[in-house]
Amino acid sequence: MADEPEASEDETETSKEISTIAEDPRFPFDELIACAACLRTNPPNRAACLYCGSDLELTELLPGAVRLSLQGPESWEDGFTIVYLGQGRVDDDITAEAAEILRLEPDILAQLMRSGAPAPVAYLRSLSEAQIAASRLTEIGFPCAIAGDDLLMPKMPPSRLRGIEFGEMGAAFMDFNTASRFEFAETDHLLLVTGVICKTRSETTAKRSKRSLKVTDTAESLSDEPVLDIYPPSDVFGFRIRPSGFDFSCLGGQMRGTGVENMQILTEALLKSFSASKLVDTYRSLRSALDEIWPVGESDRSSSLSRASFGGVRVHRISVVDNTEQLSRFSRLQRHLI
Repeated sequence: MADEPEASEDETETSKEISTIAEDPRFPFDELIACAACLRTNPPNRAACLYCGSDLELTELLPGAVRLSLQGPESWEDGFTIVYLGQGRVDDDITAEAAEILRLEPDILAQLMRSGAPAPVAYLRSLSEAQIAASRLTEIGFPCAIAGDDLLMPKMPPSRLRGIEFGEMGAAFMDFNTASRFEFAETDHLLLVTGVICKTRSETTAKRSKRSLKVTDTAESLSDEPVLDIYPPSDVFGFRIRPSGFDFSCLGGQMRGTGVENMQILTEALLKSFSASKLVDTYRSLRSALDEIWPVGESDRSSSLSRASFGGVRVHRISVVDNTEQLSRFSRLQRHLI
């Protein structure tokens, strides 16, 4: 008889928990919670159903006893971000305890907190878990809030601009695609968030035969593009400026030869024209820490098969690692919490 495949550690642990629910002496039968989605009973120390993964009713749980899995969402799911609010000084003891609750390296948490602006400290699949974790953090004096992807809308980037016209009393923004014109007064409180879009493109060619898959060629390219997001009052979607396709003639004699220089000069011009505006310039310094909270995934842009010479099949694959969603999520986070 063929050996059966070994169960994963998570599957084994889940099986143990399921098999002991009925005879678990810690919780009387009347304390078990019925899942609203699958109707099966669960112990009151879990935030999500053992069987189907749905959130359990928070009002029926024992928050102090709940064991948090801190599981992140799948790439296609919306998640819930626990956010450090960036307000005041937090004692080292509180920071250490918060890192333990979040199962986060203390150095990573300290880096996120040093920015002085709202920063993510956990990204969870379950709203119930996020609420319980945030409650525990609040109890120890760690200032935090929860922001769902339904609020941050990372898959919908800010509207792209193709130009700005500065005037004596403010400025007008021109939409990249529709040429619509949006005018703002110099007294408007604009929020400016700088960032960068990084894309790594990988191309792999391999020859597949009946017995093996042999890589015959690989190529990789990297691009970094500075970005400026602008949020006028009462606008949750915002505007985005990218050097490519933007008309920097609005800078007049200050215009330089590179997009990086022009983006910096444009940011300074906006801060000068809108004196009540605020600048958040921490995204670049937080990139490595943000990757720990909001991982940047790899996506296949294309793949193809063709018959190779001397038999076999040639496989060509193009994949891209793109941080656009991470940047949009960070940018909107500032918009809602500053």
